Amino acid sequence: MSITSPEQIAKLGEEIYEKNKESLERDSMGKFLAINVETEALFIADTPEEASRKAKEANPDAVSFLTKIGPDRGIFTSRTCRGAHDSWPLSFGFACH
Repeated sequence: MSITSPEQIAKLGEEIYEKNKESLERDSMGKFLAINVETEALFIADTPEEASRKAKEANPDAVSFLTKIGPDRGIFTSRTCRGAHDSWPLSFGFACH
């Protein structure tokens, strides 16, 4: 899969969250979730930094969507850097980890 924009990360992340919403909100309400939008792997932690770190450790080149689990999720979207080929601006709420 070729991720072409920050908006695509957000769309894919939301779709994957919705597919897993029931179990995520039942078992991990209030925690943070990093989703590898390419593999749909889920990484849950108490802090956004820890969830992001888990996703990066599993796949250093992964593109991840980061959010809080629950109805008051907010915007915590992030992605890992892919090196010199990155051309996406960081003003979209995306951060390199």
